[in-house]
Amino acid sequence: MKKFEDLKSEIVEKLKERAPNFQCPVCSTSSTPHRKLILIDGYFNRPLQKELTGALVIGGPAVPTFGIVCENCGHVMEFSLGALGLLQKE
Repeated sequence: MKKFEDLKSEIVEKLKERAPNFQCPVCSTSSTPHRKLILIDGYFNRPLQKELTGALVIGGPAVPTFGIVCENCGHVMEFSLGALGLLQKE
């Protein structure tokens, strides 16, 4: 996977392309849309587990994501890199 710094501009462009009028789903209203969003400087990796045993699986399947934060209320949103076509094909 590319380093985050190398993928930043592609992430921003994909979000603008797929959700051109995106605003914070928590604090926005029709009269006051909050669109000041900050891209978190790195990836998240959400592990997938087959059972809810409480055990942490290391090295198993995961969903790579990136996050943005609303500058107004602090709400954190995650987006799948794969769903946006940003993962390298192997």
